[in-house]
Amino acid sequence: MTRIAIPIVFSAVLFIACSGNEGDETSGVAPSEPVVDLSASDEEELCAWQVELAGGEGQTFQCDGETFTTDTRAECVLSLSEIDDGCSLTVEEYEACIVSLIEERMSDDCKDGLPSACDVYADCISV
Repeated sequence: MTRIAIPIVFSAVLFIACSGNEGDETSGVAPSEPVVDLSASDEEELCAWQVELAGGEGQTFQCDGETFTTDTRAECVLSLSEIDDGCSLTVEEYEACIVSLIEERMSDDCKDGLPSACDVYADCISV
């Protein structure tokens, strides 16, 4: 079985997808803003939203015998810095990816790969 390896933020995204926590589908950060251009406070707000959807920092879950742990806000912010500088990924696309993962994993827990809503995100990560 092949899994896409995306830096730190992917573990949180995968956890979000498996947790199914209902919440706001947007972070409140300007949707058209490129993620690479976010201010520190906007990064914090985006990551707070992401961690909230995941059920909080440090939550764990099992998937195919592996244990995954939700990132902290600080780890999420650090992972945002790993997005390639020239990336066009907007906040709206990032949020859509996360929400799509939640919906997909709710119906097919631990599914390999990323939904098409995450294509721009996946293209922006150097692995």
